[in-house]
Amino acid sequence: NGRLRRSYKNDQARFNAYQEDYAYLIDALIAVYEATFQTKWLVEARRLTDIMIEQFWDEEEGGFFFTSNDHEELITRSKEYSDNATPSGNSVAVDILIKLTHIFNDERYREIATRVLNLLGKAVEKFPGGFGHMLGALDFYLARTKEIAIIGNPESDDTKALLEAIYQSYLPNKVVLVGDPMDTESSKLLPLLANRPMIDGKATAYVCENFTCKEPATSVCELVEQLKA
Repeated sequence: NGRLRRSYKNDQARFNAYQEDYAYLIDALIAVYEATFQTKWLVEARRLTDIMIEQFWDEEEGGFFFTSNDHEELITRSKEYSDNATPSGNSVAVDILIKLTHIFNDERYREIATRVLNLLGKAVEKFPGGFGHMLGALDFYLARTKEIAIIGNPESDDTKALLEAIYQSYLPNKVVLVGDPMDTESSKLLPLLANRPMIDGKATAYVCENFTCKEPATSVCELVEQLKA
Protein backbone atom coordinates (compact mmCIF):
# COMPACT_ATOMS: atom_id res chain seq x y z
CA ASN A 1 0.00 0.00 0.00
CA GLY A 2 3.02 2.28 -0.24
CA ARG A 3 3.24 2.93 3.49
CA LEU A 4 6.29 2.58 5.71
CA ARG A 5 7.05 -0.12 8.26
CA ARG A 6 8.89 0.37 11.54
CA SER A 7 11.19 -2.65 11.57
CA TYR A 8 12.74 -5.22 9.23
CA LYS A 9 14.19 -8.61 10.15
CA ASN A 10 14.54 -11.98 8.45
CA ASP A 11 13.12 -10.67 5.17
CA GLN A 12 9.98 -9.43 6.91
CA ALA A 13 8.85 -5.83 7.45
CA ARG A 14 6.65 -5.42 10.52
CA PHE A 15 4.65 -2.84 12.44
CA ASN A 16 3.27 0.45 11.18
CA ALA A 17 5.87 3.20 11.05
CA TYR A 18 5.51 6.11 13.47
CA GLN A 19 5.11 9.73 12.47
CA GLU A 20 8.77 10.48 13.15
CA ASP A 21 9.77 7.72 10.71
CA TYR A 22 7.87 9.49 7.95
CA ALA A 23 9.22 12.92 8.87
CA TYR A 24 12.86 11.78 9.00
CA LEU A 25 12.64 9.89 5.71
CA ILE A 26 10.92 12.79 3.93
CA ASP A 27 13.64 15.13 5.17
CA ALA A 28 16.26 12.68 3.86
CA LEU A 29 14.55 12.46 0.45
CA ILE A 30 14.65 16.24 0.10
CA ALA A 31 18.36 16.15 0.97
CA VAL A 32 18.95 13.44 -1.66
CA TYR A 33 17.28 15.68 -4.24
CA GLU A 34 19.58 18.55 -3.26
CA ALA A 35 22.56 16.25 -3.88
CA THR A 36 21.35 14.74 -7.17
CA PHE A 37 18.62 17.06 -8.54
CA GLN A 38 16.62 14.01 -9.59
CA THR A 39 12.95 14.96 -9.41
CA LYS A 40 11.83 11.47 -8.41
CA TRP A 41 13.04 12.09 -4.85
CA LEU A 42 10.78 15.12 -4.44
CA VAL A 43 7.85 13.22 -5.92
CA GLU A 44 8.36 10.48 -3.34
CA ALA A 45 8.79 13.05 -0.55
CA ARG A 46 5.45 14.59 -1.47
CA ARG A 47 3.72 11.20 -1.63
CA LEU A 48 4.92 10.26 1.84
CA THR A 49 4.02 13.70 3.20
CA ASP A 50 0.44 13.26 2.05
CA ILE A 51 0.33 9.85 3.76
CA MET A 52 1.79 11.37 6.93
CA ILE A 53 -0.94 14.02 6.95
CA GLU A 54 -3.66 11.46 6.27
CA GLN A 55 -2.53 9.01 8.94
CA PHE A 56 -1.17 11.19 11.75
CA TRP A 57 -2.62 14.72 11.56
CA ASP A 58 -5.02 15.80 14.31
CA GLU A 59 -7.57 17.89 12.45
CA GLU A 60 -9.42 18.90 15.63
CA GLU A 61 -6.59 20.19 17.82
CA GLY A 62 -3.61 20.34 15.46
CA GLY A 63 -0.26 18.59 15.66
CA PHE A 64 0.79 15.14 14.52
CA PHE A 65 0.07 12.05 16.59
CA PHE A 66 2.96 9.67 17.21
CA THR A 67 0.95 6.67 15.96
CA SER A 68 -1.17 6.23 12.83
CA ASN A 69 -4.95 6.16 12.58
CA ASP A 70 -5.00 2.37 12.21
CA HIS A 71 -2.42 1.59 14.90
CA GLU A 72 -3.45 -0.85 17.60
CA GLU A 73 -5.74 0.84 20.10
CA LEU A 74 -3.95 2.63 22.93
CA ILE A 75 -5.19 4.29 26.11
CA THR A 76 -4.23 7.61 24.56
CA ARG A 77 -2.58 8.73 21.32
CA SER A 78 0.39 10.86 22.29
CA LYS A 79 2.16 13.62 20.37
CA GLU A 80 5.89 14.30 20.54
CA TYR A 81 6.86 17.98 20.48
CA SER A 82 10.10 18.60 22.39
CA ASP A 83 13.48 18.28 20.68
CA ASN A 84 16.02 16.12 22.50
CA ALA A 85 19.08 14.28 21.15
CA THR A 86 17.03 13.94 17.98
CA PRO A 87 14.36 16.42 16.87
CA SER A 88 10.72 15.58 17.40
CA GLY A 89 8.57 14.35 14.56
CA ASN A 90 6.47 17.50 14.76
CA SER A 91 9.52 19.77 14.50
CA VAL A 92 10.83 17.95 11.44
CA ALA A 93 7.33 17.94 9.96
CA VAL A 94 7.07 21.73 10.21
CA ASP A 95 10.46 22.10 8.53
CA ILE A 96 9.66 19.81 5.61
CA LEU A 97 6.16 21.23 5.17
CA ILE A 98 7.61 24.72 4.71
CA LYS A 99 10.17 23.42 2.21
CA LEU A 100 7.50 21.59 0.23
CA THR A 101 5.32 24.70 0.23
CA HIS A 102 8.06 26.52 -1.67
CA ILE A 103 8.95 23.56 -3.87
CA PHE A 104 5.41 22.70 -4.99
CA ASN A 105 3.66 26.04 -4.39
CA ASP A 106 1.10 24.21 -2.25
CA GLU A 107 -0.28 26.43 0.52
CA ARG A 108 -1.98 23.44 2.14
CA TYR A 109 1.38 22.42 3.59
CA ARG A 110 2.02 25.89 4.99
CA GLU A 111 -1.40 25.95 6.63
CA ILE A 112 -0.64 22.74 8.52
CA ALA A 113 2.79 24.04 9.57
CA THR A 114 1.12 27.24 10.79
CA ARG A 115 -1.26 25.30 13.01
CA VAL A 116 1.59 23.38 14.65
CA LEU A 117 3.55 26.58 15.30
CA ASN A 118 0.48 28.32 16.74
CA LEU A 119 -0.20 25.32 18.95
CA LEU A 120 3.30 25.38 20.44
CA GLY A 121 3.92 29.13 20.50
CA LYS A 122 3.65 29.62 24.26
CA ALA A 123 5.63 26.48 25.10
CA VAL A 124 8.45 27.45 22.73
CA GLU A 125 8.57 30.96 24.20
CA LYS A 126 8.70 29.63 27.77
CA PHE A 127 11.14 26.74 27.19
CA PRO A 128 13.17 27.58 24.05
CA GLY A 129 15.94 25.15 25.02
CA GLY A 130 13.55 22.26 24.50
CA PHE A 131 12.63 23.25 20.96
CA GLY A 132 15.90 23.78 19.11
CA HIS A 133 14.81 22.27 15.81
CA MET A 134 11.37 23.85 16.04
CA LEU A 135 12.99 27.28 16.43
CA GLY A 136 14.97 26.64 13.25
CA ALA A 137 11.75 25.71 11.47
CA LEU A 138 10.11 28.87 12.85
CA ASP A 139 12.96 30.96 11.44
CA PHE A 140 12.42 29.32 8.05
CA TYR A 141 8.69 30.00 8.32
CA LEU A 142 9.15 33.71 9.09
CA ALA A 143 12.04 34.37 6.70
CA ARG A 144 12.00 35.82 3.22
CA THR A 145 12.81 32.46 1.71
CA LYS A 146 14.72 32.51 -1.54
CA GLU A 147 13.39 30.13 -4.17
CA ILE A 148 16.21 29.55 -6.64
CA ALA A 149 15.76 27.81 -9.98
CA ILE A 150 18.76 26.91 -12.11
CA ILE A 151 17.97 26.02 -15.71
CA GLY A 152 20.78 24.09 -17.33
CA ASN A 153 22.43 20.71 -17.69
CA PRO A 154 23.32 19.66 -14.12
CA GLU A 155 26.65 18.28 -15.37
CA SER A 156 27.74 21.37 -17.31
CA ASP A 157 30.43 23.70 -15.97
CA ASP A 158 28.24 26.81 -16.11
CA THR A 159 25.48 25.14 -14.10
CA LYS A 160 27.99 23.92 -11.52
CA ALA A 161 29.47 27.43 -11.25
CA LEU A 162 26.06 28.91 -10.43
CA LEU A 163 25.37 26.20 -7.87
CA GLU A 164 28.75 26.75 -6.25
CA ALA A 165 27.97 30.46 -5.89
CA ILE A 166 24.70 29.61 -4.15
CA TYR A 167 26.23 27.17 -1.70
CA GLN A 168 29.16 29.44 -0.89
CA SER A 169 26.69 32.09 0.26
CA TYR A 170 25.14 31.94 3.72
CA LEU A 171 21.50 31.33 2.85
CA PRO A 172 19.94 29.08 5.50
CA ASN A 173 16.39 29.69 4.29
CA LYS A 174 16.27 28.68 0.66
CA VAL A 175 15.15 26.01 -1.76
CA VAL A 176 17.22 25.21 -4.84
CA LEU A 177 15.84 23.40 -7.87
CA VAL A 178 17.68 22.48 -11.05
CA GLY A 179 15.89 21.89 -14.33
CA ASP A 180 17.53 20.31 -17.36
CA PRO A 181 16.01 21.95 -20.49
CA MET A 182 15.69 18.47 -21.99
CA ASP A 183 13.62 17.25 -19.02
CA THR A 184 10.13 18.60 -19.68
CA GLU A 185 8.56 16.33 -17.06
CA SER A 186 10.30 18.08 -14.16
CA SER A 187 8.99 21.48 -15.22
CA LYS A 188 5.47 20.05 -15.16
CA LEU A 189 5.92 18.68 -11.64
CA LEU A 190 7.85 21.60 -10.13
CA PRO A 191 6.17 25.00 -10.67
CA LEU A 192 9.38 26.92 -9.95
CA LEU A 193 10.95 25.42 -13.08
CA ALA A 194 7.98 26.06 -15.38
CA ASN A 195 8.32 28.60 -18.20
CA ARG A 196 11.88 29.53 -17.25
CA PRO A 197 14.14 29.25 -20.30
CA MET A 198 17.90 29.34 -20.61
CA ILE A 199 19.18 32.69 -21.85
CA ASP A 200 21.52 32.68 -24.87
CA GLY A 201 22.16 28.98 -24.39
CA LYS A 202 23.77 29.54 -20.97
CA ALA A 203 22.85 28.07 -17.61
CA THR A 204 20.44 30.57 -16.09
CA ALA A 205 19.49 31.33 -12.49
CA TYR A 206 16.13 32.69 -11.37
CA VAL A 207 16.06 34.08 -7.82
CA CYS A 208 12.49 34.32 -6.59
CA GLU A 209 10.40 35.04 -3.51
CA ASN A 210 6.84 33.72 -3.39
CA PHE A 211 7.32 32.68 -7.03
CA THR A 212 8.00 36.26 -8.13
CA CYS A 213 11.42 36.30 -9.77
CA LYS A 214 14.12 38.83 -10.50
CA GLU A 215 15.75 39.21 -13.89
CA PRO A 216 17.42 35.96 -14.98
CA ALA A 217 21.14 35.77 -14.23
CA THR A 218 23.64 33.93 -16.40
CA SER A 219 26.86 34.96 -14.65
CA VAL A 220 28.12 34.21 -11.17
CA CYS A 221 28.54 37.94 -10.43
CA GLU A 222 24.92 38.70 -11.34
CA LEU A 223 23.69 35.81 -9.24
CA VAL A 224 25.75 36.75 -6.18
CA GLU A 225 24.40 40.31 -6.27
CA GLN A 226 20.83 39.03 -6.41
CA LEU A 227 21.44 36.65 -3.51
CA LYS A 228 22.72 39.54 -1.38
CA ALA A 229 19.58 41.63 -1.95
